[in-house]
Amino acid sequence: MKLEKYYENLEILHVNTQPYRSYYIPRNKNLDYRCKYLNSSDWYFQFYNSVYEVPENFTEEIIANGDIINVPSCLNMFGYDKHLYANVKGPIPFIPPYVPDQNPTGAYVKTFEMSKDDKTFKNFLVFDGVDSAFFVWLNGEFVGYSQVAHATSEFDISNYTKIGQNILSVIVLKYSDGTFLEDQDKFRMFGIFRDVYILNRPKNFIRDFKVEQNVSDDFQSVDVHLDLIWLNKPQNVTIELLYKNKSIYKGTDTDFRLGSVHLWNAEQPNLYTLNLITDTEIIQTEIGFKRVEIINSILYINGQKVKIKGTNRHDSNAYTGATISREQLMDDLRLMKENNINAIRTSHYPSSPWAYELYSRYGFYVMTEADLETHNTCEIYGGGHLYNSHETLVDDYTFGMLCHDPKFYDAMLDRIQASVIREKNSPCIFMYSLGNESGYGPNLEKCAKWIKEYDPTALIHYESSVYQKVGYNNNLSNIDVYSRMYISPDDVIDYCSNNTLNKPIILCEYSHAMGNSNGDLERYYQTMLKYDNFIGGFIWEWNDHAIYMGKDINGKDKYYYGGDFNDFPNAGNFCLDGLIHPSRKPKTNLLEFKNVHRPIRAYLRDGKIYISNQQNFLNISESHVIIVTQYIDNAEVKAEKFDYLNVEPGGVKELEFAFTEHKSVDNYLIIEYFTKKASELLPKYYETGIDYHFFTALSFNFFSYLSSLFIVVSNIKHVATKWNIGES
Repeated sequence: MKLEKYYENLEILHVNTQPYRSYYIPRNKNLDYRCKYLNSSDWYFQFYNSVYEVPENFTEEIIANGDIINVPSCLNMFGYDKHLYANVKGPIPFIPPYVPDQNPTGAYVKTFEMSKDDKTFKNFLVFDGVDSAFFVWLNGEFVGYSQVAHATSEFDISNYTKIGQNILSVIVLKYSDGTFLEDQDKFRMFGIFRDVYILNRPKNFIRDFKVEQNVSDDFQSVDVHLDLIWLNKPQNVTIELLYKNKSIYKGTDTDFRLGSVHLWNAEQPNLYTLNLITDTEIIQTEIGFKRVEIINSILYINGQKVKIKGTNRHDSNAYTGATISREQLMDDLRLMKENNINAIRTSHYPSSPWAYELYSRYGFYVMTEADLETHNTCEIYGGGHLYNSHETLVDDYTFGMLCHDPKFYDAMLDRIQASVIREKNSPCIFMYSLGNESGYGPNLEKCAKWIKEYDPTALIHYESSVYQKVGYNNNLSNIDVYSRMYISPDDVIDYCSNNTLNKPIILCEYSHAMGNSNGDLERYYQTMLKYDNFIGGFIWEWNDHAIYMGKDINGKDKYYYGGDFNDFPNAGNFCLDGLIHPSRKPKTNLLEFKNVHRPIRAYLRDGKIYISNQQNFLNISESHVIIVTQYIDNAEVKAEKFDYLNVEPGGVKELEFAFTEHKSVDNYLIIEYFTKKASELLPKYYETGIDYHFFTALSFNFFSYLSSLFIVVSNIKHVATKWNIGES
């Protein structure tokens, strides 16, 4: 089949797509969604090694003789094409914007019904994610083209739909000129891997809206401005805001003030329901109010110093690939909360649009990252990184080559706009990231400038701004943080002590969770506590990437990684670097993270126990129950439960618990912290961390030591049962 080579044309990124907008699903006056999901297991499909193999009449051919598959999904998970895990080395020769003729291609066909009532509306076809580029036809007529794998593409199909049966045809190419901007460290899959749906909209409707907010200096009120963007002429609109189902504002004025506002933060994810009500439809979404700022190189959220205790998260699952359901994400978010993770970097592309609703609802600070990585350039033509004597800037020969090439500016800006515009109203967003490991130069400088003009309150991150091309001086005026990867605590201390850039430091990747790793977390955390301008970081990474391949001869689950599929080039087992296994079972690395980042810490001084509240917004009296137990010769001698310890966020207070300091016997304290009440993801009395203090060393005999330590662990588990507070 002969197609227009939009996929090799940097001047044509999209054809007939709608402008980017914030994510929402419109409703009618009965609050029913005006959405027809095309997600289903009855799509017709055929795989081809090249687009040139696709017959001109592929729609009829596939309906008659094609396979049946589920959408959304990754084609590789069904055995089409082959799995390939690559990191720095790109999967195709570096000759942008050209891609090989042997370009794996998926041809899809889906039939659906449109009623007479459907046709009274304007109809919009939405793809939330297609990797990497695709062409769309409806009822035999060409609708449009789009690319950017992790962006939303929306087409007006009103003139193509008909009452009765409709036939949607889609051709997806694995490689396009966008591939050179999507060189992320992951399995390279392709297909329609996110939701597909049709929206019914009236002839005049609110196409987009932007919630602008200004929280008062005393954090008690907020001035709200709603910027409404209409398709066709504006209509009357009523704005309603509810908090916990109670209406607190209703009117037609797009500017209003809220007093006694409940601000959003990760510990108290307070959300308001916003209804934009016109004569013909309702847009309903959850919003939150917060104030994020950097003052004197310190990150403040709602006036409180906040530390980012985060992880990098890919869309990756051993059983479904890059296609992630709400249930799968919920399981991961629950596991993150159980282990004291408070932040997510969406490495290295935006999540599904509905994911930000969950991040906001359950309380995570999110650094959303644009779908941009050109890591494959760093070794082109023998280039590489050459650190200067201070190891803070890098002279580089090729790493930033695409950032200096004006032909790639529109494509880079498009990717950043796709992320920022769609996520602009998400309460969870605290910072935007321009992308990952792409060098730096004029293209991204102008992209950062666009973000600041679009949202002057936005904070911008970009680690690769430390890479500087020989003979060029980077403009860092719109980059708000100094970001590094994998530098040591000593290097962090050196930066914090000097802070020549007058910016806080954040580690967008650190403590690489591969193998027997993450034992350095306590030192990083102590550095974080000591220096206000070290605002935290994100572990690389959340989960191992691997593909489930059934059972081995012993009945054990079997997973494959890079190189196991005869894939070339591949990065081997470098994809096995997560806090959890491919099965989602936590590693001991994650348990290390959990206790290092426990919300409460205890320490002994001058014969007294002091409790330090590591939380930023919650008093211990409202968040936790503390249980202290003393053991002598591994027998419990005293225990006490503290239900109402009044310690303000960031505060320290003595815990009045009298204990005996015997030196001649095994003698230790165990101090445990349990949630006081259930939250959205954690049950009541869930153990969030533990401190222990040994007054004397356990037995010096190694085997006796292990035996004693086992008894200590058993005693820890015994506490929950004794106090009748559930599983610990």
